[in-house]
Amino acid sequence: SKSKRKKRTTNTMMMCSGVAAAFLKGNCGLQPMLGGWAAATSRLLSCSQHMMSSSTATNKQANPLKSLVDCPTAPAWDYDPRSSKTLGGDADFAFNRKKRKFYVDHTRFLGPLGDFEHSVFFRPSRFGKTHWLSVMEHYYGILHKNQFESTFQGLEILKDEQRDKSLESSFYVLNVTLPGNFTPNYEEFFQKCLNAGIKDFVSSHNDAGLCLGDTREIIDPIHSSTSLGEVAQKVKRAGGRLMVLVDEYDRAPLVALSSGKDMHDTEAYDQAVAPLRSFLGTLKGLGRMGNRYFVTGITPVAMAGLSIWNDATDLTHNQLFASMLGLTEAEVRAALVNVAEIGDEKELQSAME
Repeated sequence: SKSKRKKRTTNTMMMCSGVAAAFLKGNCGLQPMLGGWAAATSRLLSCSQHMMSSSTATNKQANPLKSLVDCPTAPAWDYDPRSSKTLGGDADFAFNRKKRKFYVDHTRFLGPLGDFEHSVFFRPSRFGKTHWLSVMEHYYGILHKNQFESTFQGLEILKDEQRDKSLESSFYVLNVTLPGNFTPNYEEFFQKCLNAGIKDFVSSHNDAGLCLGDTREIIDPIHSSTSLGEVAQKVKRAGGRLMVLVDEYDRAPLVALSSGKDMHDTEAYDQAVAPLRSFLGTLKGLGRMGNRYFVTGITPVAMAGLSIWNDATDLTHNQLFASMLGLTEAEVRAALVNVAEIGDEKELQSAME
């Protein structure tokens, strides 16, 4: 019944608020909170910017002004200062490479990440999740095979002799950005958004000679999960493997949750989760067919109670990937010295604080 569903959702949110508090406690001084999940979410988001510049490194550089040529946190390539005056702002990895923008090389994580076929990874907003999915898309995507060497030349991943080279440029990669703004007709908006992404995916591969067929035969305008399943079948018939990358799956549910009158008002939240439940269920089924997926999010709240947890590996607290996203203290120092051109030690220390 509707009342039982509300009660179950409320209990789930109360349980997960402690999870989020524990997740951020070490970096933000965030204590376990009393009250509803909406308050916890608000505090979580307000900590994002602070966490980005907080230290996750155990060793500080003896000389913070040391040239990046000799620094282990150096930019991944000889960047152009004219293109690097603004950090971030563009999540296209290949574009940033081409324009020689400042970038801290985290591609070394691609090697161990290849051992996990189905995984989820949670970090607050502004940690570079979207950009990282672009890195994964260009590394795994068959669509970018001809540009692979030029894109990754000189980066840490190509120096890893233990990496599984059979994974490089070997997947049909569908990079999905789910709608983040919750609206009264959210489910319809969700279906249109996901179908649009699938249509672009099919068209781009068709244009590259990797024919997947007519989009009109693939797209189900009402049920995007059906479209996703049909795409997987087309990829399989083409002799390929599908990898689905999902960016911040839970933004709309969190927005919907904050719109409630109180912690017991979960009607909007339930509406936001409904299409997500169907989508993640289909994704789980595709994983069992030899395909892969990597889902990013802000918190595990919207996944609580969903069956995808039975199949996916949560890498959020895996120490191996602790610094995969975001920046360490040493990396922030490197950016301030080489991009912001701060040459004075006191000014640098002030900027760090």
